[in-house]
Amino acid sequence: MTNTFILLAQEAVAEPNAIQRILGSGFVFPLALMAIFYFMLIRPQQQKAKALAKKIDALKKGDKIVTNGGIHGVINHKGDKTCSIRVSDGIFITVERSAIATVLSKGSDKPAADDKAIEVAKEEK
Repeated sequence: MTNTFILLAQEAVAEPNAIQRILGSGFVFPLALMAIFYFMLIRPQQQKAKALAKKIDALKKGDKIVTNGGIHGVINHKGDKTCSIRVSDGIFITVERSAIATVLSKGSDKPAADDKAIEVAKEEK
């Protein structure tokens, strides 16, 4: 009788179920989850930040911008870490370059062509 129980226990341990065979030792699932998070969340955010940094580096006098605080203005002077922007006739403020959220296309208050996809995604939410 005891031998029967031992044999049944050995058979149950010896045969892994289908999920264990697919995932192996349980190491594949966490790796797949990390890969999904990287390609769905982290990488797109890095690309967006890199594109914005490129636009900020390419700013020149006369470009229209919007800051993180929602202030609309026109670049008057660009320094190494700060920008002077004209917000109205005779009113200038200095902001950090990292505070620039959007670069608008010249002559309009619409985002530049690269930002249109980002703006559409924001409107859908």
